[in-house]
Amino acid sequence: MGDITFPIPTAGGPFILQTPAFDPITFTLDRLAPAPELTVPNGGYPLDVALYSSHATLVPLRLQIEQITVTSDEIVFAVAFTNTGRRPVGISGNLTGSDSRLFDAEGVVYKPLRVSDSLRDGITPAGGLMPGQRYRGEIAFARPQPIEQIRFFFPRYTTATLTFNEHGLASAAVTSATGGAPPRATPTVEEQALQMLEKLLNRQAQAVMAGDLAGYLSTFASDVQPAQTAIFERSRHLPLADYRLALAPNAFFVGSEWERGEQSQVTVNISYRWRGLPEENVFRHTLTYWFSRQDGRWVVSRYEVDRPAPFWWLDDAQFAESEHFLIFYRPAAADLANTVAAECEQVYAELQAAGLRLDSRFAVYVMVDQDDFREQTGQGARTLGLAIWNYLLLDETVQTQGWAFYLNGASFTERDAVDDPFGRKATIKHEMVHLALARETMPFTPVWLIEGAAIHFAGQYRPELRQYLISEGKPDQISLAQLTAADQLGQFDFIGGRAGPEYLFSAAVVQYLIDTYGSERFWDFYRSFSRVPAERLRQALPLFSVMDSGLGPFRSEIVPEMLNAVYGLSLAELEAAVKASLHQ
Repeated sequence: MGDITFPIPTAGGPFILQTPAFDPITFTLDRLAPAPELTVPNGGYPLDVALYSSHATLVPLRLQIEQITVTSDEIVFAVAFTNTGRRPVGISGNLTGSDSRLFDAEGVVYKPLRVSDSLRDGITPAGGLMPGQRYRGEIAFARPQPIEQIRFFFPRYTTATLTFNEHGLASAAVTSATGGAPPRATPTVEEQALQMLEKLLNRQAQAVMAGDLAGYLSTFASDVQPAQTAIFERSRHLPLADYRLALAPNAFFVGSEWERGEQSQVTVNISYRWRGLPEENVFRHTLTYWFSRQDGRWVVSRYEVDRPAPFWWLDDAQFAESEHFLIFYRPAAADLANTVAAECEQVYAELQAAGLRLDSRFAVYVMVDQDDFREQTGQGARTLGLAIWNYLLLDETVQTQGWAFYLNGASFTERDAVDDPFGRKATIKHEMVHLALARETMPFTPVWLIEGAAIHFAGQYRPELRQYLISEGKPDQISLAQLTAADQLGQFDFIGGRAGPEYLFSAAVVQYLIDTYGSERFWDFYRSFSRVPAERLRQALPLFSVMDSGLGPFRSEIVPEMLNAVYGLSLAELEAAVKASLHQ
């Protein structure tokens, strides 16, 4: 290859390029003199351009251009690689940010001037990207001259063609590397299965929201339609604001099964919202579906629902509304549900007066059957109530979802609902404190802080319980460092009998912090865990771990940091101070 340079012709074309022994080439020029340089305003230009790859290993990784920044001598691209697939993805060493290129309108190629540390060694972190996770970085190029049209190229991906005018960025489009239409990828067998089954699930979910029984049943085989009819009819009487079905990220497809017209044991996620609850309070459950092709269409031929199942999937369900609560219950619990609604409103007013931040409305589930309570919570008869929520690690945030509390009504038959520190109203108040703090409670918030706050603000830490705690040297048997590493109180008690004292000691710790340093600093400490960068948690998690368990080592690392930052104390110093105060 080489260049041959001629003076710019002074007359108009067409022109003929003649080379000995080769046929002549006739051409015209758009202009005979260089156009004046375009002046483009410097600054940042937000973008939303998604580039994709048809390369097998890169298909799940979408390349997003989120912003370009134009300076007098550079163009900086802020990009993100997002795992849009259903499984973790790791790309090691093959591609880096330095492999990108920039082309100007005359075909001049620009290599990166610099690449951010995140993209220097690869386009995913060392541990890979979880489904939905983004991996961001920046790539800077010399500012092209001319700048009217430039193309951002990354190997094995479609290209972004950007055009500018005197006002700035005029347009952005996904193109081929030469600027033409992007290539179309041929879907794999798995991608075809995903598309077909996602459409079926969408139809099923839309039928629920539309109250369309016939449309709903058309997605099921005939032998499972009777059971699904009962489930559908129950749903029609409940305040569903939204209902969705989607294949789970770990859903697995077998090509040979698909070709035979079946797919077995496919994990499906249910997500829904209740009317009047905060939009971000999304409830999630898991199903297992068996799909088969019957009469030329795909249907669900068998299903299993994982514990806990949606409340209405297991039995008849009703609901009552009060100003701040949706109360869900079985028909046998109708009288109790009305009483619970009144007590919940009393508790709401008391906690609001105490300064807790409360949602405009909460969900409560009331059960009078122990087996039903166990199915919904996994807890036995000794558990009076339970606040439940789950976490999603999305991009840079830890999201709390599905917060509600479950009341084991059968456990209160012999308890005073008003004065007993473990009676029904006290239990409601305890669980309501958990819900009030749910969005600020992280999977690595120490359990002694979570439960201590609930006992303290529910007014359950009575003098007689304090006296019980200090009797027989119970505090001396408790280690705050050990409680910090625990996923739940009583976790390291292999004989039994220490969970109760650990709850009360947790309340003593919270009371000490509030009495000694004040409420404002306590809330700053409690909320400090929600300010820990999600990326730090992500690095502490094994790739296939469950987020809200097995975090003892990370908790043991982060809690002393937060405690020292807010109070200037170590765990050992706090433990010693609390134990000393108990004996005063």
